[in-house]
Amino acid sequence: MREIVPDQRRPFYVRYWIIIPSCLILSVAVIIYAWSDATEASPKLSYTPFLNQKSSAEVDSLSISDLLAAAESGNALAQLRLANGYREGLFGFTKDDKKSFEWILKAAKAGIPDAKIKAGECYFRGIGTEQDFENAHEMFHAPATELNDPTAQLYMGLLYGGGRGFPCRDDVAVEWFKKSAAGGNALGAANYGRALFDGRGVAKDANLAVGYLKASVNGGAVGSLVYLGWAYQLGEGVEKDLKEAARLYRLAADKGDAAGYHYLSMLYLNGEGVIKDIDLALKWMKASCVAGDVGAMKRLGNLYHTGEELPKDAYLASKYFLDAARSGDVECQFVMGVRYQYGIGCPISPTEAYAWFNIASANGETKAAESREALAKTLNHGQIAAAQKRSRDILVEMEGEKRE
Repeated sequence: MREIVPDQRRPFYVRYWIIIPSCLILSVAVIIYAWSDATEASPKLSYTPFLNQKSSAEVDSLSISDLLAAAESGNALAQLRLANGYREGLFGFTKDDKKSFEWILKAAKAGIPDAKIKAGECYFRGIGTEQDFENAHEMFHAPATELNDPTAQLYMGLLYGGGRGFPCRDDVAVEWFKKSAAGGNALGAANYGRALFDGRGVAKDANLAVGYLKASVNGGAVGSLVYLGWAYQLGEGVEKDLKEAARLYRLAADKGDAAGYHYLSMLYLNGEGVIKDIDLALKWMKASCVAGDVGAMKRLGNLYHTGEELPKDAYLASKYFLDAARSGDVECQFVMGVRYQYGIGCPISPTEAYAWFNIASANGETKAAESREALAKTLNHGQIAAAQKRSRDILVEMEGEKRE
């Protein structure tokens, strides 16, 4: 057997080591040459620098055509700017909520935090898309938890505050509001202050509530003016001061707040903190009704019904009770059943009476159920069927009015 000398015992890659790096260097050179040649051959588009999301300032400087091209090529910052253009009717674009949402959703899916928040707002409010609280939650969650964004935290609180497809968790909602307030969000402070004032989801603390409410007012939260007015009217968290309450209600009313209209009207009606003035009370109460304040509708209905402070007027009483009933007030739904049954300020109509008793009963008013059954004994099957259909029609009408 032929003997293998020590040099031959070494592996191939040791004996011919110099060949391997030479081959690697040659391969790299060929690749670089081919890449540079392909780059020279490809067309250079004006938006190419922005495809890597370099900066929002660069995107802001694009022409409309380049902005569209960059957005369509996947630039999330361009998509965000395009969405803002359609949303506000800026940069030469016609206002279009649907197109705005389509672009904002693309930017959100690309991970732009501001786009996620804007997409969440669209889902939350039904702007450019169907209202969808589950998707809103999905959009808000990451910015709220990972980035501590106060706007996203505000919406997380609103989602858990009830009536938005999630179990009502006041304790969870108030924690989100507290975080939002800590981040400087005026509406977060407003909601946290209200929760403290009402003792909703957190121990009642009127003194602490007033501090948050004042901070939110300074930040532009109009709704907090009314809560502060309550604090001064009731003397909770501050010394009782009816004049200051009236001043705050007037500020809220001047800014178009329906509750401000209502509470200012009550002060004028009772002469508290202001000189008693029925005409001004009526003016602000009617303004509150127009703005959709159900409490004002009921109050005005009662004033016309009883004839206290205002001339007694059964027709106007029925008008305002009916407005409140159609706005969802269960007590007024029952009242309208009675008024239609006996023709109080409206024509006698067993069909309308039964329909309103039926609706109030479905909303938990036991007296309405009893009145409906008593009325049914005086009707034939055809009349009952017509009244039940009228119940359904009224509910459809109310739903339509709610959307307007």
